[in-house]
Amino acid sequence: MNKQRITIDIPQGMEGHIAAAQIEREVKRFIAMKFYADKKITIGMAAQYAGMNRYEFEQYLAHYNVPCSLLEYDDVMADLEKMNGAAIPAR
Repeated sequence: MNKQRITIDIPQGMEGHIAAAQIEREVKRFIAMKFYADKKITIGMAAQYAGMNRYEFEQYLAHYNVPCSLLEYDDVMADLEKMNGAAIPAR
């Protein structure tokens, strides 16, 4: 996998209170959560990027009130229609 590196400026004095590794870990988790919430990546991809298994990532999402499933009503109904082969009335 190709990787790109980004640099983030940390305010002076913060490094004495928060370890660089902790900052990096939290930034990666927040990025993963944001991209997942915006439907840019799957939950599995987000969990992997965040350095967590799927269960841990779902717990992380719940902590920040981000739903684990981003399916919408129409998505579910379309899937049901495909499975049943019958039209389901619109909501």
